[in-house]
Amino acid sequence: MMHPTIRLTWYHESNGCKPVHFGYIKYKSAGNDFYAIFAANKRYMFTLFRDKQLWKVMSHTNLHSWNFDLDYFQEVPFILEAYQL
Repeated sequence: MMHPTIRLTWYHESNGCKPVHFGYIKYKSAGNDFYAIFAANKRYMFTLFRDKQLWKVMSHTNLHSWNFDLDYFQEVPFILEAYQL
């Protein structure tokens, strides 16, 4: 069975302390913008959406099975807003 190719949009920045590198897919559902966020290795991390002025995490990987940097939960929404992605 062939899976459709999903094209990620990539963001990469080095702020001096540590690099921030992630891919995302933006899509609409129920009038909201959703962002599926992927690590640099293309592994799914979490999905975000904005409800009025508050960003919410809708789903995420099992944090016990994969230890990614939890700062991404705060950094990614800031980046999405700052650069209007």
